Order: sequence, then C-alpha cells, then structure tokens
Amino acid sequence: MGFLESTRQNIRRAGRLDFASAGQAQLPLPRVGYLSKIHIHVTGTMDVTLGGGTATLSEKGPWPLLRRVRYQIGSGTELFNTSGYGAFLVDLMSKLGYEADDGQVSASFASQIYNAPTAAGANAWDFHLTIPIVPNDRDLLGLILLQAEGTVTNLLLEWQVPYGITQDFPVVVTGAATAAFTGRADIYLETFTVPAELENQAPLDRVHQVLEQVSYIGAVGDNTVKLLEENTYLRILHSIEVNGLLNNDALESMQFRYNVTDVPYDIDRQMKLYLQRRDYVRDFPKGLFYWDFFNQGYPNYGGDRDLVMASGLAELESILRIASGTSRGANNNV
Repeated sequence: MGFLESTRQNIRRAGRLDFASAGQAQLPLPRVGYLSKIHIHVTGTMDVTLGGGTATLSEKGPWPLLRRVRYQIGSGTELFNTSGYGAFLVDLMSKLGYEADDGQVSASFASQIYNAPTAAGANAWDFHLTIPIVPNDRDLLGLILLQAEGTVTNLLLEWQVPYGITQDFPVVVTGAATAAFTGRADIYLETFTVPAELENQAPLDRVHQVLEQVSYIGAVGDNTVKLLEENTYLRILHSIEVNGLLNNDALESMQFRYNVTDVPYDIDRQMKLYLQRRDYVRDFPKGLFYWDFFNQGYPNYGGDRDLVMASGLAELESILRIASGTSRGANNNV
C-alpha cells in the first residue's frame, strides 16, 4: 500500500478570525494530520452611507477586504503570501471550476460563494477563498505534517479599510460616501490522516509556495519583471493595472526568457487571450495573463516536462510589452 491507500480526507472548522479595519488576525493551526488546503469563508455586513457621494464594488470584487493572506510555518517562513485579490486569482486558476465567461461567479453559485452589494444601508456580504497548500488533489506534493514535533504554523489575515477611492479597497467611493464592515472569517482545514505504517506516510521533502510581488510599469515598451532564481516554477500570474484599473488592452505582447537568450514563449495579446480561453474554456478577469508550466491537457494537472528549475539559471524574467499610446496614470501602473 501507499499513502493514498492508507489515508483519508478530513474537512473541519478550525476557528474564526474577526474583522478589524486595517488590523491583523492570526490563527495558530491545530496540530493534527497533513494539511492540504485552507478554506476561508468571510461573512458580515457592509454598511454604506452615501452622503451625496457614490459607492461601488471594486472591480476586484470583495476580495480586497483581505489586504493580505499569509500562511507561515516555523519561525516565519512564508509558504503563501498574496493580496486577497491575488489569492482569488490563484484559486481561480487551480480548477476549471464555476466561473462564468466574464470572470465573475456564475449565477447559479452567486449566493453561495460571492455576494457583495453596495447599496445605501446594510448589505450582507458573503464570499470564499481557498489557499492551496498542495497544487491539486492528485499531486499531494507539499503536504505539511501539522503534528510533527516542533512544527508551528499560522494563518494570518490582514484586513483592509472597508472603503477608499481606488480599486484596492472593497468599496470604491466618491464624495462624502463611507462604508463600515462588521464580520468575520471562518476557517476550515482540509487535512489527511497520518498512516500508521511509516512506509505509507507522505514524503515531506518539498513544499508548495505561492508569493506575490508588485512591479511598476515604468513606461510603454518592454517592462521586465525579474524573477527569483530559486525553486521550481509551476506558474507565473501577471495582473496588469494601468491608471489604477485592471487592463487587457495595454499589453501588446509578452515574453518569457531565461539564461539571457533562451526564449520558449513570445506571444502577442490576442493569441495569449485565445490560448487562455482554450485552456480554461472561459475568459479570465481583465488584466490577467499567465505562464502556466503545469498545464498539460488539464489545468493544474501536469508533469515535470515544462517546469522551470530556476536554481542555477543565469537570468529569469518575464517581459511585458506595453503598447505605445497607452495612457498611464501617476504611480498606479503595476
């Protein structure tokens, strides 16, 4: 027998983290089993006061209510560290799933996973996120043995201020409009039991890491994103914002390059949008373009063929060419 034949899945509630505007909440995870996913369910009331102004939901949906989502192990090693919207994009790309062609949640599931109105008065908000500790349900590489001696892991949620004038706030306001949120995040852990026999236990020699960084678009033409020359890359996501808004049209083409002269991918915007739709049978939210080395016929279920072993490379970069004539704002092009 092996690990998969000797274990079973468990999904159980681990606790709650209450909302605190611009604050941080931390949940030490119980030391039971192998951790594979963390599921987050945010509920509460968004109380909107217009005061002659306007209030709309961010084009990034309700996810900016979570300014940062972090999962730490040991003395601060981060296996997951993204914005709330970034966590949504990672979750979105991990499956064929339930998304409609416009990037929003399909109607039949709307009340279950995404509900965030912004009318004047009290609005019930309800949305979900999943943090992948392992890449998918088949490749259980990266399982964390929570009950190992000396292992301490924490989930940290950094909450955003409920309203602001940019799309990085969940409620975007003009004039004297304001919003206040009262609510919480319920945390569920997806774990696997530890087999009794040592030879059937899961390998723990590698971890799955998801990190987000911000790179500024300095000008039209080529903008180079330098990537860490370590670890093995499964996927790279680019979410392009121009003048503070998610933007598809600003991208003219994109190129992936390593060792200075090796260019396995060089694709213009229209072809990339077509290939993304072909892979996932839907369009993604505006501004999302990706390199997916772990898709060989089914999203997020690949082999080693195209993975990028970054350690030892002389150079590793993704180059985004911004079209000439693109109207950029001040310090809000990323």
